[in-house]
Amino acid sequence: MSYESRRHHMISGQLQAHDSFNEKILESFRRVPRELFVPAPLKEVAYVEGALPLSSERTLMAPLMLAKILKQVPLQKNHSLMIVGGGTGYSAAILSPLVSTLFFVEPEKDLMDQARKNLDSLHVDNVVFSETPLRAGVSQQDPFHFILIEGGVTDVPDTLFHQLRSEDGVLAACVISGPLQGEVTLFKRENYTIHKEKIMGGYLTPLKEFTALKEFDFS
Repeated sequence: MSYESRRHHMISGQLQAHDSFNEKILESFRRVPRELFVPAPLKEVAYVEGALPLSSERTLMAPLMLAKILKQVPLQKNHSLMIVGGGTGYSAAILSPLVSTLFFVEPEKDLMDQARKNLDSLHVDNVVFSETPLRAGVSQQDPFHFILIEGGVTDVPDTLFHQLRSEDGVLAACVISGPLQGEVTLFKRENYTIHKEKIMGGYLTPLKEFTALKEFDFS
């Protein structure tokens, strides 16, 4: 079966079979060749249902997990967002046509180089690359409408919450609750309060940087 056929099967069998998604989200998944973003030995399993390892700490998010997050975050063309721990750039390729500017944070040089090459090959031109530490984000920019952390966390540092728009910013992360257990959680900022909303079970390889103590009220 060709990669294109596998991609269409992924959309019908993994996404549409589990939930309803708007056409903008589905079109993004249709046009991005997932096999481009995985290590060579994993290309034949690029379209399996689960997440795939990129390195010891980076994971390519499962398609359904990413689609579920996007369904809950109504992105607009004039929005800006940041991906933290973006790996080889798959999520950036999916998200880039939905927003005006995408900031991509990845301090691992090999992964950053792959991401640049992959996104350039797809003619993605609205991504700003940053090799800053994951927990630092890109603080000198205007606040973001949306921040996606691509990895498991046990906590989210306040440095990232402060980079959300105060009135309506949303951060999505997979919060680890135990061995191979976690929940995809939306953190919605309203001024100095963060409200949590769990949207599905799931697991991503933990990112060691995310161990900051909480200062916000997670009510």
